[in-house]
Amino acid sequence: MSENVIPKSQTSWQMLASRYGVLGIKIHDVEQPKSGSKLGLDQFLTFRAIYHDRSQSNFKNNMVHQFIDHEYLEDAREHLISTPSWLNYIQAIENIQERRSQISKQDLGSYYSTMDWQYEVSRRRESSTQSLSQAKIDISPISKRTRSKQTVKASGSPSLTMKRLTGMMASNLTLEETARPSDWPRGLEAFTPPPSRAQGTSQLYETPESPGPVSPAQKEDMPTQNDEQIVNSALLTFLRCLNGYKRVPKAQWDFTRHRLTFENIPAGDTRGCKVYSADTDGVLRAEDGLSILAIIEVKPYVRSHDLNSIRMQETAQMVAWIREDAQEQHDWKRFPNKVKLLISQDNFEIFLTFAVFNKEYHDYVLWGKTSEKAFLHMNEFGPWRTIDSSHMEALSRFILAYTIQQEAVVGNRAVR
Repeated sequence: MSENVIPKSQTSWQMLASRYGVLGIKIHDVEQPKSGSKLGLDQFLTFRAIYHDRSQSNFKNNMVHQFIDHEYLEDAREHLISTPSWLNYIQAIENIQERRSQISKQDLGSYYSTMDWQYEVSRRRESSTQSLSQAKIDISPISKRTRSKQTVKASGSPSLTMKRLTGMMASNLTLEETARPSDWPRGLEAFTPPPSRAQGTSQLYETPESPGPVSPAQKEDMPTQNDEQIVNSALLTFLRCLNGYKRVPKAQWDFTRHRLTFENIPAGDTRGCKVYSADTDGVLRAEDGLSILAIIEVKPYVRSHDLNSIRMQETAQMVAWIREDAQEQHDWKRFPNKVKLLISQDNFEIFLTFAVFNKEYHDYVLWGKTSEKAFLHMNEFGPWRTIDSSHMEALSRFILAYTIQQEAVVGNRAVR
């Protein structure tokens, strides 16, 4: 993996923006290639995004209440510990880890399909990673944006044509795959029901030990799927199982890929011109079928294989989503920050990224107004690993609680 070049502070962003000649240049102004489907660092820097990566245990211990209210965490906990199929699902992962007896398909209920897809992600192996030349970002050539302002060019600076990063971006890796450790069984048909777990003994409040960095030797044992649909199915079936009860009727996880479009609308104009579009792998969709409450992105390989490109792509998706929602009413005085969630599954690892932005950033995305406070903060937490029962137990609670919280938003109830 190459050096991480994604800014982690405003100072590092300013240094890179100066180096690439994009200080003072906005998303709306950057000259695009005639056939560009890959982001360059110069384009990314115009997003004014700063990354804060933290462990999943840090989220549980220090950060969760910044994004999810306590009442919804309690609602999620109470629902999960009273759901036998979910308890059996967590127990099944634990049994696999410890090579114990298995749980039947009947006892897993709807979680059987989740288990099956997650097993498939773990089982399949390919010889190479999927190239990000297949990235789901479509950049509109500058010549087609006839309604936008004249392109700003910085003299003596690196070209603003989304050039590929030489020596700075992660190259596509080819792995010598070794035999996969037997983390998962060949089938799930012969499981035995676990002993019932008393409500008071639930481990929902316990913090899973945070996994350390992936070693080169471990990377060779990690499968890569050319077909990321397998990973997408594993994640979405898990999310839909969590969401499949009557307390959450106003929001549903949708398998349909959703295209987000960033448009430049010049002052005094009513029609916008596309700057770029970004396809997601699924969304949390409100009951009205229009409002998007969370977005999903998956990759068939672990995140560390192509960290820079993944973060650039996910930021592009988030910025386009912010742009699409920019006309929504929001009480900035009462709530000075807005939060949006992106859930990623990269092979068997799941990440939660909470994007936080203020009115200054909102105005930057909408109108191109720049200020020292106009930054997007991408708070990335993880990984939670699908083959670790304690990880999936904690993650289930967090995601379900967030979904219930979004139902409250849709229902016009007061939430933070």
